[in-house]
Amino acid sequence: MPANNLSRFIQSYFVISTGIYCKKQTDIQTTPNSNQFLKNHPQGSVDLMFTLRGEGVNIITADNQNNQFNDIFILAQQEGKFEIKFAEDLFIVGVVFYGESFKKLFNFPLQEISNSGLRVSDDLNDSYDEVHYKLQQSITDYEIVTTLNSFFTDQLTHLDFSFTKFDQLIQHIRLTNGQLQIDQISQLSNLSSRTLQRKMKELIGVSPKSYSSIMRFKQVMNMLSTNTTTNWQDILFNCGYYDQAHFIKDFKKYTGHTPNSFLNNDSSLSYFFASQNN
Repeated sequence: MPANNLSRFIQSYFVISTGIYCKKQTDIQTTPNSNQFLKNHPQGSVDLMFTLRGEGVNIITADNQNNQFNDIFILAQQEGKFEIKFAEDLFIVGVVFYGESFKKLFNFPLQEISNSGLRVSDDLNDSYDEVHYKLQQSITDYEIVTTLNSFFTDQLTHLDFSFTKFDQLIQHIRLTNGQLQIDQISQLSNLSSRTLQRKMKELIGVSPKSYSSIMRFKQVMNMLSTNTTTNWQDILFNCGYYDQAHFIKDFKKYTGHTPNSFLNNDSSLSYFFASQNN
C-alpha cells in the first residue's frame, strides 16, 4: 500500500502477471490468463503503469478502439466498459491515482486521452526511467512498494500539492459515491454548469455528470466484491439508484452485461480492482 504521506493522492499499487511470472504470489497481484480479453468497469481513477517484463497490453475501449501499450503508459478515465488482453509472460506494476490527484504530477491533456490511454515513456523526465529500472530489478513485494513510495515521496517535495477548493469538490464527489446531484455540485463549486463541466474535463478528463455516475457504479462493484449474497434491491437503495431501469442501463454500459449475466461470466478483473478500494 502507499505510504501514509501518499495516501491522499494514490489509492493503491497493484501487480498484474501472466505466464511464468504467475509463480510470484503477492497480496497486491492478480494473475489473469493471457491471450484472452477480460472485461473491466470504469474505476474513476487514472493509472500509471510500468511494464517490467513482456509485451504489454491490448485495450479495447467502449468505442471499439484497440490500443497497444507497453513500457510506461497511462490508462486514462474510462466512461464505459473496456476489455484488456495481457501478453504472455507479462509483469506490470500499476499506480492508481485518485481523479483529483493525477493532474498535479503529470501535465498530460486528460480530456484528450479519456476513454483511451497514452504511452509516455518518451515524455517523462529521466527519473521515471530510473524508477522503471529499479522496479525491474525488484524481486519482492517489499522492494516494489519501497521503490514506489520513495520515488513518489520525492516527486511530492518538488511540487505545490496544496488542494484547491475544486480539488476538494472532486474529492467530495468521490467520497459521497457520486450521489450528489449536478445542481448540488454546481452550488458547491459556485460555478456555472458550463464552467464546471469545462474545469472538470480539464482536471480529470470527464464531465461531473459522468464522474458522478462512475463513482456511483463503483460503489455497486464494491458491494458485489464484498457480499457473499446478492440482493439487488439493497444495492439499488444503498447506491442511490431511483429505479431498476436506470440501474440496469448503467450496468450494461459499465460492464457489458445485465446484472444477472455479470454474475455468470468471468468478472475476475472487475472484482480484483473493486477489491483495491476496500
